[in-house]
Amino acid sequence: MSIPTDMLAQAEAVGQQQQMMLDQTMIVPEGKFSKGALNRLVKQLNVVLEMFDQTYPEFDEDITVFPPEFVTSLEMVMTAANDAGVDFDLDFEEIKDDRDLAMVAGKLSKLAKDKTLKRFLESNSLRPEEAEETVVEEETVEMPADMDAMFARRM
Repeated sequence: MSIPTDMLAQAEAVGQQQQMMLDQTMIVPEGKFSKGALNRLVKQLNVVLEMFDQTYPEFDEDITVFPPEFVTSLEMVMTAANDAGVDFDLDFEEIKDDRDLAMVAGKLSKLAKDKTLKRFLESNSLRPEEAEETVVEEETVEMPADMDAMFARRM
C-alpha cells in the first residue's frame, strides 16, 4: 500500500513549516565574518566533531549570518559537553566578528583535549561489536477495493 500523494504533500508541508519555526527560534550569530576566521573555527569544530564521526565543510566566502546547520553543529557540541559535565557555553548573540570566532575556536580547541568529554562520548556510543541487529518484519495489510465493503464488514 502506498501513501496517497496528497497526504505525502501535506506531510512535507508540515515538516517544512516545523523546520521554518525551528530556524526562526534558533539564535543565529550575525555580524561580519571572514572566510579565514570561519575556516579556523571550522578546523577546531571538526576536531571535536570527529568524536561524533562527523565533520563540517569549510566556508567558500565571507558571511554575515551563520548557516543553521553550522549553529546546529555548535549546539550539538555544547549540549554534549554540558551533558558530560564540562563547562562549555557559547552565547550566540555575542558572536559578531572574527575576534569572537577566534575566542570560540580557542574554547573548541580546549574542549577537544578534555578527557571527561572523551570518556563521556566513548561510554555513551555503541560500538559495532556491541550493537545488536534489529530485524523489523513488515506486516502486509490487504485493503478492500472499495470503501463501502470495508465499512460493511465493520457493522
